[in-house]
Amino acid sequence: MNSVSPRSNPYKIISDFWGESLSSDLLQRIEDAPPEHVEEFESRIYDYGSDMAHMPDLPKGHLRPVLTFSTADVLQGRQKEALDGLALVLLLYAHEIVMDDVTWFLSDPDPKVRHRVGEWLLKTQPLYEQGIIHFRPVTSAKRHPSRFESIPKESVTDVRQAVLDNLHTASPIDAELLDLLADAFLQDVTAYFSFVQVWPGNVNQLLRTEAEYAILQALLNRSVPRLDLREVALRRLTQLTVPEFRVDIDSLVAIRRNDDLFGDWREGLAQSLSNVGPIEPGDDEAAITASSVIFSEMQDYNRRIKDQVEQSPALRSIKKGTAKFGVATLAAGAGFLAGGNITTALASAGASQVMDSAMRYLAMRKDRAQGRAVEDLVMSFGQNMIVTPRTTDVARISQMTLKGRLSDG
Repeated sequence: MNSVSPRSNPYKIISDFWGESLSSDLLQRIEDAPPEHVEEFESRIYDYGSDMAHMPDLPKGHLRPVLTFSTADVLQGRQKEALDGLALVLLLYAHEIVMDDVTWFLSDPDPKVRHRVGEWLLKTQPLYEQGIIHFRPVTSAKRHPSRFESIPKESVTDVRQAVLDNLHTASPIDAELLDLLADAFLQDVTAYFSFVQVWPGNVNQLLRTEAEYAILQALLNRSVPRLDLREVALRRLTQLTVPEFRVDIDSLVAIRRNDDLFGDWREGLAQSLSNVGPIEPGDDEAAITASSVIFSEMQDYNRRIKDQVEQSPALRSIKKGTAKFGVATLAAGAGFLAGGNITTALASAGASQVMDSAMRYLAMRKDRAQGRAVEDLVMSFGQNMIVTPRTTDVARISQMTLKGRLSDG
């Protein structure tokens, strides 16, 4: 049972205001409600405030990625209220997920939006009650104004280059758009450093594009400029091509709850990840061995899923292609964590607010390590996409970043 505070429980918020538990009948009432009643409901939601509540312990080898509305969503034309569909796709491969509370959309002026989101909540309630879905205000936390500060020139250059090298666009990116995209992607990537301080060891970073992976790699390298960079590393443990599905709530919830093969796939992955001990960043042989073992162990599970998709008319009907699923390890060696004052080293390098997040994260890892090499798992999921940023996309990205800007100073 998912036992959390009322703010993180949309079903309690709904029943408190509407006087009954969420059902098909109540959903019709919400859809037909007069505007003044809908506005009153919105005000009541505000009364609950914002809550980054406790997160249950994460079993070893399990993945609990944090899903936020991101730059990748804008570039793919996805609206924020449609993020709940992506969550269900991710839950075929991840054990749990942390995502924004969608209760707000039940106060949308459009009755169709209210109906769609209410239907999603109704059908996914069993997943919430089993502790598979966790609702927290993660996107708003990511966009807090305190996170929009300048970072050193060297890091700006690296972030821009990572976007240029890893974001596939149909036309060249001008300097202004490059700055905006770099700023937005940086916000997406560094949000994890804040989340992991609230829920240490109990959430995983989710990377949606190769650009984000490259930015994280560059950012970590630049965040410790006066230390041995071989002591901090982001390494891929596995990358698999998996079926991706269009959003069909009934089908995806049914697969997640009842499909043994997808369940075996997730548990096989958890077992493989659990068997891999912490890898020192400089130990290339151990990293290669771990990657080979996980890839080998997952091949049979992957083949069986692909075969089932091809043999099942129901699964074939919702399949829309393939996606790249990956797991990487964010490792810091014992020598790095035990030696010197990380905070002082980073501060003296000119790091400011955005770097402070990485700084506090690494310091926290030092506390967790107790003289041992430690690692965090990073999940990646997405398609290779070619994007053409439109005027509307640029405006949305600019709004998302609150006009935050990287600085050359």
